[in-house]
Amino acid sequence: MTTTIAAPLEVHDVLLAAAEARRTADRAEADLLGWAVHLVALHPVDDDTAMASWVPTSLLDDEPVAGSPSIADQAVAALGAALDVSYRSAVALVSDAWELQQRLPRLWELVQSGHLQAWRARRVAQHTTTLSPAAVAFVDRHAAVLGRRNRLPANLPALVHEALLRCDPEIAEGREEAALTHRDVVFDLQGETAATATMTATLDLLDAVDLDAAVSDLAGSMGRLGDTSPLGVRRAHALGLLAHPQRALDVFAGEAPPRRQQSGATLYLHVSAADLTEHAGVGRLEGLGSATLDRLADWLARVDRVSVRPVLDLNRSDTLDRHDPPGWLRELVVLRDGHCVFPGCPVDSRSCDLDHIRPYRDPDDGGPPGQTGPANLAPLCRRHHGLKTHAGWHYRRDGTGYAWTSPDGLTYRTDPIRRE
Repeated sequence: MTTTIAAPLEVHDVLLAAAEARRTADRAEADLLGWAVHLVALHPVDDDTAMASWVPTSLLDDEPVAGSPSIADQAVAALGAALDVSYRSAVALVSDAWELQQRLPRLWELVQSGHLQAWRARRVAQHTTTLSPAAVAFVDRHAAVLGRRNRLPANLPALVHEALLRCDPEIAEGREEAALTHRDVVFDLQGETAATATMTATLDLLDAVDLDAAVSDLAGSMGRLGDTSPLGVRRAHALGLLAHPQRALDVFAGEAPPRRQQSGATLYLHVSAADLTEHAGVGRLEGLGSATLDRLADWLARVDRVSVRPVLDLNRSDTLDRHDPPGWLRELVVLRDGHCVFPGCPVDSRSCDLDHIRPYRDPDDGGPPGQTGPANLAPLCRRHHGLKTHAGWHYRRDGTGYAWTSPDGLTYRTDPIRRE
């Protein structure tokens, strides 16, 4: 099928047409999931029915068991033929649709109502087929919060693990121990060229954070000593230097040693009163997922210092007569918005600039008082900060979200989700 475009079209018209095409495609994908479920219902199963040969764990029993749900092989084969896809692709489609419709009802409803794209919901379904009913309900409930805005948690495996910690703690503990026993470092010395090799490592989380910090410090020192290589190249060089401590000392002779002499881990842990009373207690690590308080205690015993911050009131509205926000105000905005507030941008707010929504004007030049406060600050990644500053985009804070206007006059809304 060829799309004929009448010329000339304005940018405004092209963007509206593209958005409508996206909505049409999303509606078709939602319908496809519905037809897949309907097809299963039209193929009843009895003792003589050949079952689909590859479907994840039972989706209907009270407890997860090995085996397949009641999906007839004929239904999958017929769907694959109708869609001209492989049997395995058809099985995956039917399995995802059935999991969503049967066990993830909130996400299923969001897909059918047009709030959540089908491919995003299917990603969740592929992570939940082995979970108990209580754990999968936890995932459904929490994923639906972001799903209403066509978003998913950035780390789905972490959400699944939190569900296990809260609903099936023995399984979660077993998974953690199994993961630790599979730590490894693998070198692939047969790269595309003889110039480089690839290293893959699975580490204890705290060790990984410390290693990342050490590599960043060494790469920063190289830059200060005149190395103009891209940051990624300097980080790779720094990691290599760790294999030769004396060479590292020679390189940095004359410069103060990197500032992190001991543990350099920076972990943002959130614990509520409820977290302390459920099972053994669960804490949430920003960007990393959840862990039992026992494991967190083990990590804390291995670090050199711990900073404990008081509870921050996210409803504070104090304003200041200065450009740069103090630490408490930056933390408030970071926690309030979670990510860059440009439509569709997932960049973590801790990596963003804090932008003055109404541009800051120095009081000495006639600027009004109280320009720096929660109502006039928002996190923007460097790219979208530049668009707002130089490319004609502008926005305003609207209740709990933001209304953006493009240079072409189109308006968009984004509603960030607070960090927990």
